[in-house]
Amino acid sequence: MDVIRLRVNLKHVEPKVMRSLLVPLNIQLQDLHITLQTAFGWTNTHYYSFETRRTSWIEPQLATGDNFLNQEYFVENYDLRDFLIITNAKQFLYIYDFGDYWEHVIHAGTIQKAKAGELYPKLTTVKGRCPPEDVGGPWGYEEFVEIMADKNHVDYEEYAEWHLGEFDINDTSEDLRRKSVEKVATLISKGESARGYFRYHPTDFP
Repeated sequence: MDVIRLRVNLKHVEPKVMRSLLVPLNIQLQDLHITLQTAFGWTNTHYYSFETRRTSWIEPQLATGDNFLNQEYFVENYDLRDFLIITNAKQFLYIYDFGDYWEHVIHAGTIQKAKAGELYPKLTTVKGRCPPEDVGGPWGYEEFVEIMADKNHVDYEEYAEWHLGEFDINDTSEDLRRKSVEKVATLISKGESARGYFRYHPTDFP
């Protein structure tokens, strides 16, 4: 089996949030989505797409029929190898939550042979804590971080109640992120859809 190295940066967020992964080249795009969700700490509660300059890879329920700028493909029909062949992309976007609009830039790196006995996808690098869901996108998150860092701020109690406690921007929950991706890899190794992760492990979030 061939695996490919992906480096994924979350745009417009400071401190930098980045994940590096080794994923099977034949991973289904739907399973890649779940892998990214678990690697970052998102909760799979919003729609998503993969985007290049001329193509959009979406779930069928998002099809509008009036996307004149991009050719639309349904993620359920393709794996990552198909995607890279069709788009010839070395870099592409993963968009999560069309309201908050979290943009992840994915750099497709080297392809190598999988190591015998290893499970993939594998999370290799974790940098930065992922923002909370529904915080208002990068600019809402910037305000959230500022308020949560100052317990004397007039809005601190309100934000802390919404977040259900304090927010440590330095806590990446790296061990949890790695274990979550391992659970996804286990599902895939059994021939199951990675989407089952959020049924089996609904509390695996920081």
